[in-house]
Amino acid sequence: MRVAFTDNQGKPTIVEEYSLKNLRTDKPVTRIPTDPIIDYVAGYVLVANDGIKTEFSTEGDDVEITAKSKATGQVKKVIVKISGGCNCHVAKLSGPDTVKFD
Repeated sequence: MRVAFTDNQGKPTIVEEYSLKNLRTDKPVTRIPTDPIIDYVAGYVLVANDGIKTEFSTEGDDVEITAKSKATGQVKKVIVKISGGCNCHVAKLSGPDTVKFD
């Protein structure tokens, strides 16, 4: 599961720093080793995959994503709801697919 970040014109932009926090557990989400396909696509942040599905409840948890634009230094926070647990796969239940920096 990934989230895309764009500049104010809607073009992909590089995220300099980002963090993920499970609001149910109040703990950081394990950082996933970078997927080589996503790593080279500006603006994409890999949030979750099946390797960390046990960090999320079956019903879904709110996860706060905090990201900083490399171009402007602006910080954005968004919340996505991710399910996992005993399901076969992680799934995004709600939240944006794309986040636009101002």
